[in-house]
Amino acid sequence: MATAAVLILLASLFPALAAGTDCCSPAADYGLALTPSHKCGVVLPVAVGTYDMGTYAPGSAYEASLRHLVATIPAMANAESSGSSYYREACRDGAGACGRSYVDDAGESPNRIVASGYCSWHRDVKSPDCGACIALAFEEAQRLCPFQRMAEAAVDGGACKCSAHFHDYDIMEQFQHGDPSSDPRWNTPDQVMGVVAENEENMRRR
Repeated sequence: MATAAVLILLASLFPALAAGTDCCSPAADYGLALTPSHKCGVVLPVAVGTYDMGTYAPGSAYEASLRHLVATIPAMANAESSGSSYYREACRDGAGACGRSYVDDAGESPNRIVASGYCSWHRDVKSPDCGACIALAFEEAQRLCPFQRMAEAAVDGGACKCSAHFHDYDIMEQFQHGDPSSDPRWNTPDQVMGVVAENEENMRRR
């Protein structure tokens, strides 16, 4: 089994489909070697700077929602079925690569979370183990970003590529749609920091 490398990427909710990847091996088969760089807890801005989403408390409602998603999204991948959530599979003509993406959410404001998982493999592979690979990506996101309200990890196992992402729904929505134009380029730094401060105050009151 080739040694796996874990790459922590600051990327969009759905990473681009990687070309030329193969099947996903079970998490137990990975020998992890972590890269030194990673990003945790940040709101991705267009023009106003980078702001931290903050942290959640151990045993909190946010953690309970996260645990639910960390379990259900890999299960969705294993079942290859969307249920009531989002599921998509695509193969790129000529590139030889296929991918699946999954999205779900859990919890109520101010502890609502949106999470996603993505898996890509070579189209010649018949049975990619996307569930185990996505589960490992979630595990790494939480390990490297402990108690962060947003994290993303991408796992490169040599024979597969997977990623997992989660973020605070309320902060992201207010950041992206905080003004009448619904354009994050027009949100000022004060507006964004106000959203973060309001969320932290709500958490202290719970």
